[in-house]
Amino acid sequence: PVCRLQKKWTDMFIETILYESVTDKFFRARLAKTRGFCHIHSWRIAAYNSALGSAILFKDGLERRLAAMDVKGIKTDKKLGICMLCENEQQAETRYIKVLAESLKDQAFYAALSASDGLCVSHLEQTVGFCFAKS
Repeated sequence: PVCRLQKKWTDMFIETILYESVTDKFFRARLAKTRGFCHIHSWRIAAYNSALGSAILFKDGLERRLAAMDVKGIKTDKKLGICMLCENEQQAETRYIKVLAESLKDQAFYAALSASDGLCVSHLEQTVGFCFAKS
């Protein structure tokens, strides 16, 4: 369930970016402070049915990268942040894990989770870690 919620959260964020934030100068300035989107999220954005929004974002990213090039290649700036979608996904994952761990106290929730497909190994480990960290 955490994986599905995390994917849904990211999909909603991508839709917001493509349909509401592409022309927002504050959003674009924030995006410029990073290297743009990571490989995985770039492909997820490209898969959406928003050719214009994707083209505007990718054009900006390419122009920034080309401007950063020198004779030896691309300069790397270690101060640049991570992909904003990765960051957003990590924050959502942490929230979901906390809520999940707290909800395990409820018998009905526990029974529903037990009857489901369960958690992936990573989210199971994080949930258990959160439960024991609180003890």
